[in-house]
Amino acid sequence: MQNLPDSIIDSLGNIHLNHHVIIHKNLLFDDINNGLLDYDIYDVKNGYLWVYLDKINIGDFNFQINLCFYQKKIWGVDIKFFHKYEKEFCWETWQKEQELNKQRQYNLWLNQLFQTKRIFAWGKIGAYYDFKGQRAGIWLSYQNQIPTG
Repeated sequence: MQNLPDSIIDSLGNIHLNHHVIIHKNLLFDDINNGLLDYDIYDVKNGYLWVYLDKINIGDFNFQINLCFYQKKIWGVDIKFFHKYEKEFCWETWQKEQELNKQRQYNLWLNQLFQTKRIFAWGKIGAYYDFKGQRAGIWLSYQNQIPTG
Protein backbone atom coordinates (compact mmCIF):
# COMPACT_ATOMS: atom_id res chain seq x y z
CA MET A 1 0.00 0.00 0.00
CA GLN A 2 2.21 2.76 -1.23
CA ASN A 3 1.88 6.26 0.19
CA LEU A 4 -1.08 5.35 2.40
CA PRO A 5 -1.39 7.75 5.32
CA ASP A 6 -0.20 5.96 8.43
CA SER A 7 -1.69 8.43 10.86
CA ILE A 8 -5.37 8.56 9.85
CA ILE A 9 -6.26 6.18 12.74
CA ASP A 10 -4.28 6.69 15.92
CA SER A 11 -3.68 4.34 18.85
CA LEU A 12 -6.78 5.69 20.68
CA GLY A 13 -9.11 4.85 17.79
CA ASN A 14 -9.41 8.48 16.66
CA ILE A 15 -9.85 8.90 12.92
CA HIS A 16 -8.21 12.08 11.62
CA LEU A 17 -10.03 13.21 8.48
CA ASN A 18 -8.25 16.55 8.33
CA HIS A 19 -6.85 19.17 10.71
CA HIS A 20 -10.37 20.13 11.83
CA VAL A 21 -12.35 16.89 11.88
CA ILE A 22 -11.61 13.92 14.13
CA ILE A 23 -13.97 10.96 14.58
CA HIS A 24 -13.63 9.67 18.15
CA LYS A 25 -15.34 7.30 20.59
CA ASN A 26 -17.36 10.08 22.26
CA LEU A 27 -18.64 11.66 19.05
CA LEU A 28 -22.31 12.61 19.04
CA PHE A 29 -24.53 12.86 15.98
CA ASP A 30 -25.06 16.58 16.61
CA ASP A 31 -21.27 17.14 16.41
CA ILE A 32 -21.31 16.21 12.71
CA ASN A 33 -23.36 19.26 11.79
CA ASN A 34 -20.39 21.64 11.86
CA GLY A 35 -20.29 22.54 8.17
CA LEU A 36 -16.77 21.15 7.69
CA LEU A 37 -17.88 18.02 5.79
CA ASP A 38 -20.31 17.11 3.04
CA TYR A 39 -22.47 14.16 4.05
CA ASP A 40 -25.74 12.33 3.56
CA ILE A 41 -27.86 10.92 6.39
CA TYR A 42 -29.96 7.78 6.51
CA ASP A 43 -32.29 7.42 9.50
CA VAL A 44 -33.08 3.72 9.96
CA LYS A 45 -35.96 4.70 12.32
CA ASN A 46 -34.89 2.26 15.05
CA GLY A 47 -32.37 4.39 16.93
CA TYR A 48 -29.67 4.00 14.26
CA LEU A 49 -28.50 6.85 12.05
CA TRP A 50 -25.95 6.47 9.28
CA VAL A 51 -23.85 9.39 8.08
CA TYR A 52 -22.17 8.85 4.71
CA LEU A 53 -18.97 10.79 4.06
CA ASP A 54 -17.84 10.23 0.48
CA LYS A 55 -14.65 11.14 -1.31
CA ILE A 56 -12.55 12.35 1.57
CA ASN A 57 -9.13 12.94 0.06
CA ILE A 58 -6.18 12.09 2.29
CA GLY A 59 -2.81 11.99 0.60
CA ASP A 60 -2.99 9.86 -2.54
CA PHE A 61 -6.18 8.11 -1.41
CA ASN A 62 -9.92 8.73 -1.49
CA PHE A 63 -11.79 7.47 1.55
CA GLN A 64 -15.45 6.58 1.91
CA ILE A 65 -16.34 6.69 5.59
CA ASN A 66 -19.75 5.73 6.96
CA LEU A 67 -20.52 6.59 10.55
CA CYS A 68 -23.08 4.54 12.45
CA PHE A 69 -24.77 6.23 15.40
CA TYR A 70 -27.04 4.54 17.92
CA GLN A 71 -29.17 6.78 20.11
CA LYS A 72 -27.12 9.66 18.58
CA LYS A 73 -23.81 8.30 19.96
CA ILE A 74 -21.13 6.93 17.66
CA TRP A 75 -21.30 3.15 17.54
CA GLY A 76 -19.05 2.24 14.65
CA VAL A 77 -17.27 3.35 11.51
CA ASP A 78 -17.11 1.63 8.14
CA ILE A 79 -14.06 2.59 6.08
CA LYS A 80 -13.23 1.94 2.45
CA PHE A 81 -10.53 3.58 0.36
CA PHE A 82 -8.90 3.49 -3.04
CA HIS A 83 -5.90 5.13 -4.66
CA LYS A 84 -6.68 8.38 -6.47
CA TYR A 85 -5.70 6.74 -9.80
CA GLU A 86 -7.70 3.58 -9.12
CA LYS A 87 -11.20 3.31 -10.53
CA GLU A 88 -13.99 3.86 -8.03
CA PHE A 89 -16.20 0.93 -7.13
CA CYS A 90 -18.70 0.07 -9.86
CA TRP A 91 -21.10 -2.87 -9.98
CA GLU A 92 -20.63 -3.19 -13.75
CA THR A 93 -16.95 -4.11 -13.26
CA TRP A 94 -17.29 -5.81 -9.86
CA GLN A 95 -15.29 -8.99 -9.32
CA LYS A 96 -15.26 -11.02 -6.12
CA GLU A 97 -11.48 -11.53 -6.36
CA GLN A 98 -10.93 -7.75 -6.45
CA GLU A 99 -12.93 -7.33 -3.24
CA LEU A 100 -11.09 -10.19 -1.55
CA ASN A 101 -7.84 -8.52 -2.61
CA LYS A 102 -9.12 -5.28 -1.07
CA GLN A 103 -9.72 -7.16 2.18
CA ARG A 104 -6.10 -8.38 2.09
CA GLN A 105 -4.92 -4.80 1.41
CA TYR A 106 -6.97 -3.50 4.32
CA ASN A 107 -5.46 -6.16 6.62
CA LEU A 108 -1.95 -5.21 5.48
CA TRP A 109 -2.68 -1.57 6.24
CA LEU A 110 -4.07 -2.44 9.68
CA ASN A 111 -0.92 -4.51 10.31
CA GLN A 112 1.16 -1.42 9.50
CA LEU A 113 -0.85 0.62 11.98
CA PHE A 114 -1.43 -1.88 14.79
CA GLN A 115 0.61 -4.99 13.93
CA THR A 116 -1.75 -7.93 14.55
CA LYS A 117 -3.62 -6.40 17.50
CA ARG A 118 -7.30 -5.74 16.74
CA ILE A 119 -8.90 -5.35 20.20
CA PHE A 120 -8.13 -2.27 22.30
CA ALA A 121 -9.49 -0.47 25.36
CA TRP A 122 -11.40 1.88 23.00
CA GLY A 123 -12.92 -0.89 20.86
CA LYS A 124 -12.20 -3.23 17.95
CA ILE A 125 -11.02 -2.85 14.37
CA GLY A 126 -10.71 -5.33 11.53
CA ALA A 127 -10.96 -5.87 7.80
CA TYR A 128 -13.95 -7.80 6.44
CA TYR A 129 -15.54 -9.15 3.30
CA ASP A 130 -19.33 -8.99 3.39
CA PHE A 131 -20.59 -12.02 1.45
CA LYS A 132 -24.12 -10.62 1.28
CA GLY A 133 -23.16 -7.08 0.28
CA GLN A 134 -20.20 -8.30 -1.82
CA ARG A 135 -17.88 -5.55 -0.55
CA ALA A 136 -14.73 -5.39 1.53
CA GLY A 137 -13.98 -2.76 4.11
CA ILE A 138 -12.70 -1.95 7.56
CA TRP A 139 -15.06 -1.93 10.54
CA LEU A 140 -14.17 -0.03 13.69
CA SER A 141 -16.49 -0.35 16.68
CA TYR A 142 -16.22 1.65 19.85
CA GLN A 143 -16.65 -0.71 22.81
CA ASN A 144 -18.31 1.76 25.12
CA GLN A 145 -21.02 2.48 22.55
CA ILE A 146 -22.26 -1.01 21.64
CA PRO A 147 -26.07 -1.17 22.00
CA THR A 148 -27.35 -3.58 24.60
CA GLY A 149 -30.93 -4.00 23.51
